[in-house]
Amino acid sequence: MGSPATQLSPSAGSTWVAAWRPTFLFVAAFAVNSTPHEFAHAVTAYLLGFSSTVFQMWVDPNTAGATPGQLAAIAAAGPIFSLTLGVFGWTLYRWRFRQRPSGLIFLMLAIVGIYAFLGPMSVAALGGDFNRTLTFLNWPKTAVIVVSGAGLVALPTFMFFMGRELVWWAPLVSVA
Repeated sequence: MGSPATQLSPSAGSTWVAAWRPTFLFVAAFAVNSTPHEFAHAVTAYLLGFSSTVFQMWVDPNTAGATPGQLAAIAAAGPIFSLTLGVFGWTLYRWRFRQRPSGLIFLMLAIVGIYAFLGPMSVAALGGDFNRTLTFLNWPKTAVIVVSGAGLVALPTFMFFMGRELVWWAPLVSVA
């Protein structure tokens, strides 16, 4: 049967289109994740009684007077949203769309969403959403370093397996 990319582009003339399709879908998946990730922070702040200013790639909540638990919840909301979106995309991809050309968008949603969770996790000791969450929860520095270490192992492992999955979508190119 072949891969969906092969099904979409059996001729050499359409290989270019098949090669650009994953790039376009990756950018679309990134857009579907990045701003809503920031909205998740803002909505959580709003639900806790704080206003926020949302930008495309970051949010500025007005959290004066917030408790450490509220600040942790606001900081954790973005990565949790991204992980949820990624798991949702992966579940749909594996359950229904893996063998279909339309499945690539779900794979890209999975990659971007899970990466947007594991990436900040891998740098929890340095900054970002995980660092803020764990700092507000008063985790010891050693535990934060362990979380970073777990992220540093999980992220490349995840990307390796996603790379193997993406190879299946690559168009076949014959070498003369």
